[in-house]
Amino acid sequence: LSKLEEQDSQQREVANQAAEKIWGLGQQMSKLEVQGSQQREMANQAAEKIWDLGQQLSKLEEQGSQQREAANQVAEKMLGLGQQLSKLEEQDSQQREVANQAAEKIWGLGQQMSKLEVQGSQQREMANQAAEKIWDLGQQLSK
Repeated sequence: LSKLEEQDSQQREVANQAAEKIWGLGQQMSKLEVQGSQQREMANQAAEKIWDLGQQLSKLEEQGSQQREAANQVAEKMLGLGQQLSKLEEQDSQQREVANQAAEKIWGLGQQMSKLEVQGSQQREMANQAAEKIWDLGQQLSK
């Protein structure tokens, strides 16, 4: 009977140790699940930021496209006004005054074109910065 009680006591001790280990593993599993949930949340936030930056990039590209179109229209107007200027220079002195006015318009359009080119350059820079941010977030997301 003593041997059986000793064996029973030993088996209870082993069972208690096993239960403690199981409980410890359950705690570790809970921590890992919490970490996994946090990492999923961080990944979702990074994905949202990437999407937002993609939207900004699309808007900047659209604006750049519109400004290129406006610059092309200005260039076409300049060409047309330049042709008019040539015709006016062939006519008499009264028409030279009209030619001067056309030259002023061309100068104003040239100023507009310069401004549009500066804006286009700035927006390309902003688009490049947005692309770099997207790349950085992509690197973070891959980690």
